[in-house]
Amino acid sequence: MNKNKIVSLVFVFILLSSPMIAAQDRKIINFAIEETPPYAFIEDNKLIGILPDIVRAAYKESHYSLKIQILPPKRCSVWAENGRIDGIIGVANGISLFKGEIFSDILIQIKIHPITLSETIIPYKTIDDIKPYRVGIISGVGFESEFPELKVDTVSNTNLNIEKLLRKRFDIIIENPVIANYILMKKTNNNNNRLKVLFPPLKEIDLVIGFSSATIDHKKKYNDFNKCLAIIKRNGIYDNILKKWKVKK
Repeated sequence: MNKNKIVSLVFVFILLSSPMIAAQDRKIINFAIEETPPYAFIEDNKLIGILPDIVRAAYKESHYSLKIQILPPKRCSVWAENGRIDGIIGVANGISLFKGEIFSDILIQIKIHPITLSETIIPYKTIDDIKPYRVGIISGVGFESEFPELKVDTVSNTNLNIEKLLRKRFDIIIENPVIANYILMKKTNNNNNRLKVLFPPLKEIDLVIGFSSATIDHKKKYNDFNKCLAIIKRNGIYDNILKKWKVKK
């Protein structure tokens, strides 16, 4: 074999092996997330939603290989505290779910509103205005203690809350409109403007990633993500994700 052929073969080998080397150099980062359509859910065996879209877009040009899995909330917290995962996507900013949690910059702000039927007339400016009404809330998310002045009935999930509102078992439900409208659209293929969102919101929550400080290089992972998130917020990718999911800023 002559020298030119040897050089050519070596060059081809380098070209073919470069992607493999690059792939090996990419550090894996593991996140967990709770299933909450349309923020995160499984469809056609794929994890999709507003939050996975934001996080994937942020990491697309990074040196990390991203993995996201849906886990129950309690397991998310235990695994994050033990360093089994790098963090939890979509936690409330400033409310610690596990020891050593570090909060990223804001992924998205969600708003909790009173929601009624479009034909129902309820004058509303403050929480005092909805005290006389039957109010449906989801148990276990803290609304009982958050709004003790209301007379509430609890249900196990948003689907039941909407069903009882549609059947007029409740006058009002307290929900995030993005979730409520998405679920109703999926149930009916068109919500037909059945729901009316009352303003102002009762509560605003900034969703972030809760990074685990029990993992290797957690400070670097945290800082790298915040930088990547800032980039997609500047270059328009972030806004396009919100438009795709019909979310208003």
